[in-house]
This record gives sequence, C-alpha cells and structure tokens, in this order.
Amino acid sequence: MTNNNWQQQLQTNGFFKVSGLIPDDMIRDLQQKSAAVIANCTDEHRASVKSNGTMCNLAKLPQFVDIFCYPPILDILKQAGGTDIRWTAGYLISKPAGGSPLFWHQDWWGWDDAISYDETAVQLFVMIYLSETEAGNGCLKAIPGSHLKQHEL
Repeated sequence: MTNNNWQQQLQTNGFFKVSGLIPDDMIRDLQQKSAAVIANCTDEHRASVKSNGTMCNLAKLPQFVDIFCYPPILDILKQAGGTDIRWTAGYLISKPAGGSPLFWHQDWWGWDDAISYDETAVQLFVMIYLSETEAGNGCLKAIPGSHLKQHEL
C-alpha cells in the first residue's frame, strides 16, 4: 500500500490498516509487559472500566515508551499526511472473551468546532493488536466516513 493510498483511505474512510509493521520479537515484548500490567490491576480498577475490559493509562507506564516513538509508525503517519505528530494519550486495553460489549462511540470531542468538518484529519490514533483479532472475536468495528460527521449510533 502506498502513502497516496493511505492518505486517500484516511480521507475517505477515516482509517487505514497496516499489517506486519512491528516485528514478532517486539510484539512478544509488548505482550509480556501488557500481561504484567494487567495482572497487577486491582478489582476496583477493573470495576471502574468494566465495559472496556481492563484499561490502563500508558502515560503512567514508561515501559511502553519505545512503541510511542517507534520510527516505522511515525513514518507511516507522516506518509499518510501527518505534519505535527505528537503523542497525547494512550491506553492498554484488554477485553477478555465473553466480556461486556463496548458501545458505539466516537473518540473525538470537538464536534462544535468547525475544524471537525475539515477533510484533513486533526487527530489520529494508532491501534496495535497484540493477539490475533478478527470480526469473530471482537476487533474494532469502524463506520467508514464517520470521522466527518456525527453518527446516529
């Protein structure tokens, strides 16, 4: 997939997918770090984010800093049109099988600002799956084009 294709998909759909970017050894390291963090979550914390599964703020987990500034991810964001790339927030989310569903939502908060309706994305996020994920076991479902308008869901 070329950068022009990424830009086009981002503009049209609001997302694009890249597979195989992170080497297996780095994925295994992230899996081990994630498992340790999740194992240390308190019952109180789990109850507070029940519909999300387990959700931990990465700003409090410096062991993940390498993935925030991983050059291949930053390069792809630049190739997709990113001009002022900065990390603002991140979460480690673990949703075990059979858990509560995560309801439809939009992560963007600025619908009252005209910039929300510009064709150029003002905010992007990177999702990294640490296990095989597909429609049958709970991958993210996105509504193409919903980045440009509020959706009834």
